[in-house]
Amino acid sequence: EKNIFGVEVSKIRIEKCQLIGFKNATYIELNSKLPYENDSFDIVNLVEVIEHIPKERISFYLNEIVRVLNPGGY
Repeated sequence: EKNIFGVEVSKIRIEKCQLIGFKNATYIELNSKLPYENDSFDIVNLVEVIEHIPKERISFYLNEIVRVLNPGGY
């Protein structure tokens, strides 16, 4: 069984995701840590995200992605 999890800073988008069946869509405040334990995922995918992150915050988010990604993950 495959699981898909997502985070979003828009409450409206979270509501839309949940309406169409994505139950693991989670709202987070901008600039907050990802709400997952270390080494939680085999794959992390960012689609149309990185270009919206202010340059001074990119390192924070990339470090968060590395933190939640399993060793050897993608």
